[in-house]
Amino acid sequence: MAKIVKHLAVIDGGLRFALFGLECALGVEFSVTEVERVFRDMQVNQVSEKEYRFWDRGKLRVTGLVGDYEPESIWIHIEGSSIEQARLDELFERAGYQALRLKRTANTA
Repeated sequence: MAKIVKHLAVIDGGLRFALFGLECALGVEFSVTEVERVFRDMQVNQVSEKEYRFWDRGKLRVTGLVGDYEPESIWIHIEGSSIEQARLDELFERAGYQALRLKRTANTA
């Protein structure tokens, strides 16, 4: 069975940074359509469970799952990668920090 790591993330600017960071770390390009669908669905569909496939080739699979009535957060699942849980958590933490820096910069301009 392939190793699975996962992270619960808020759907916001930090998620955009995190997904980009994951692309770089994994050496893949996620489906832009799927990434944008996450943000669009959060705005319009607040009640149903949703699943997203960002990458599914070979042994590597990166998916997202939004639960019923929880449009503001998404579970990111990575299957078949050598990325460790601590590294994934750190990536999301750093992405959140970058989003905060960008927001602060925009507010002071």
